[in-house]
Amino acid sequence: MPMCDAYIPANALEPDAERRLVARVGDILVSHEIRRVADLMDDPEVVENMRKAAMSISWTFVHRTETYVAGRPIDAPYYRFLASIPQGQLDDRFIPEINRDIMAAVVDAEGGRYPNPERRVWVFAYEVPDGTWGAGGRPLHLKHIIDYVAAGWGDNAVERWTQVRAAEAAALVRLAESYEATV
Repeated sequence: MPMCDAYIPANALEPDAERRLVARVGDILVSHEIRRVADLMDDPEVVENMRKAAMSISWTFVHRTETYVAGRPIDAPYYRFLASIPQGQLDDRFIPEINRDIMAAVVDAEGGRYPNPERRVWVFAYEVPDGTWGAGGRPLHLKHIIDYVAAGWGDNAVERWTQVRAAEAAALVRLAESYEATV
């Protein structure tokens, strides 16, 4: 499930506002990540249990930063969120949605204190290569991670990811063939 490195300048936010922001960012990342499994389920209670399990392993590490723009000190806080997601869980919706939602969370946390948040909030999502995510002293694969959150659904997540990879590979082959035909 997602891990996030949140770069938040010291004293940029009131302590309660920062705690709410960090909790909300974790909630945003989990909500968007588990959508890839939850959309296969009909039972709201199962989805809520899955969400709770995912939240238990969704950690946010807050880093205190000093930021300069063009070598100069700044007059408003800049934020950077690096979300690490198990490979196979990102899709075309994830990145634009977490950017939108994390921006809104920062705007709410700041409460209008600073102008131009769209220039000061940066969000990056990275897939952690399968098998390089580690916990409990061992490497984990997508199947293990999904099975922890939604018991018995790991194979479904791997199958979906395999289908996406096959479609991407077929698109690359078609592109290469069309390129060769023009050369």
